[in-house]
Amino acid sequence: MIESIRNHPSVVIKNCLFSVFALAVLAIMTMDEQPKISVLLIASSLVVVVIMIRAWKLTTYSFMDDRIVVKKRTAFKADRTIPYERLSSVNVVRGVFEKIFGTTILQFNVNSGVNASVPEVSICVKDDVAKRIKAYVTIHMYNHDPVSEEKVEYEYIASFSPIQVILHSILSQSTYTLLVGFFFLVYGIFSSISDVVGSKAILSSTLLLFIIQTIVPILGQIIRYSNFKVYRNEDTIYLQHGLLTNYRSSFDISRVNAFSIKKPFFARIMGMAYLETDVVGINAISNDVTPTLCLVMKEKKLDEIIKRLIPEFTYPQEITKQSPGANSLIFGKSAVAAALLTFIVALSIVISSMDLLDEFWDSNPGFEGLFVITAILTYSVLMILLILGWRLSVRNKGYSCCEDKFTFYIGVLDLEEVTIRYDCVQIIETSSGYFARRKGLSKCTISMLSSSGTKSVKSGYFRTDIFDDISFKLLTRIKDGHYFGNKNNQ
Repeated sequence: MIESIRNHPSVVIKNCLFSVFALAVLAIMTMDEQPKISVLLIASSLVVVVIMIRAWKLTTYSFMDDRIVVKKRTAFKADRTIPYERLSSVNVVRGVFEKIFGTTILQFNVNSGVNASVPEVSICVKDDVAKRIKAYVTIHMYNHDPVSEEKVEYEYIASFSPIQVILHSILSQSTYTLLVGFFFLVYGIFSSISDVVGSKAILSSTLLLFIIQTIVPILGQIIRYSNFKVYRNEDTIYLQHGLLTNYRSSFDISRVNAFSIKKPFFARIMGMAYLETDVVGINAISNDVTPTLCLVMKEKKLDEIIKRLIPEFTYPQEITKQSPGANSLIFGKSAVAAALLTFIVALSIVISSMDLLDEFWDSNPGFEGLFVITAILTYSVLMILLILGWRLSVRNKGYSCCEDKFTFYIGVLDLEEVTIRYDCVQIIETSSGYFARRKGLSKCTISMLSSSGTKSVKSGYFRTDIFDDISFKLLTRIKDGHYFGNKNNQ
């Protein structure tokens, strides 16, 4: 039992740092012209410090034999009790600030859809105390001793070199993100070598958009997934990664709602894919409930890792493609989108040729030609994507199932195989338009238990009775007591 622990005092500094700094800067800026306001700002900063110190002093954490108890005695009295059996994961986070003070942040998450990506309990303590608390809680959560830190170097299932991390950071980006970023880059270069007035400004703005759209996300992924390792001990999966912020987490395999094999277009060209899971509280750094479990690698090798890491989700799959009639439905939607796109582009070109804009074009030589070329190129690219989307959507989407789980094959350019346990399905919603109903087809949206409310999976067009069967199997498992694999013997 570990009772009445407070956060490390450095938490007060961390929480006050930004607000006090901002108030101090404003006080200095207004000191000459508005000294009274400057004094008020300084007083406000002192009030902030006092409030933070009081909150730190009157908040305690106790780790009992069967639960975590958080007591707050600030403006309001508040007690929070969390049984260990309800915990989903324990996250260990060490950012730059924590490294300076020799502290560690422990985050405890409950397998609940309420504030799914925000930890229910977060405590910052010295490193040695954090190890003791984590070991104590882990024993009570998983009923076995935690894996020692030394085992990380020798028993991990997968680890990745810096080159592999960079490759993942690029190839895991959505095709849309990469294409849009590439478009900005090419458009800026094309504009800069043309004779258009203001080409330098266009180049600067498009390069900025390219950096924001493409380079920044890639750099963020590199920083986040450096030193990535994953390993498993009995029924517990462990993750560790991070360059500036070191991140360690563990969760029981029973907490995994689903896993996804993701194959973005450019990764798929190279025969590569990566793995994500759906489990609450695992990725508190970015408020993401679908953490990456394995970075991009060759699909054959990824299959081997899946069998070692999460064998509970593997089963022989017989893929059922979209039902007959789906082709005409998808084509109809693509045709409507193509007609609307054609109308918008044609209207834009007609308006650009009207006398109303002659003065603008005359004052900006070359802009009219650039606008028309851009419109035609954009129209051509989007039409190609619509045609590809129609054909690939028909070919790629599918469905398979077994006794306790099912898989949706979704995506157009970026493919995804999502395997979901029946026991983790929270909402099943089927929908079909007028033409789909006449063909006896529907789409299904699955919302999973413990997702953040926005995590859902949408299927292609299949016979409605297939989705009725998912509902039937789910209800049958509940009635028979098989829910979450526990047979009711009553």
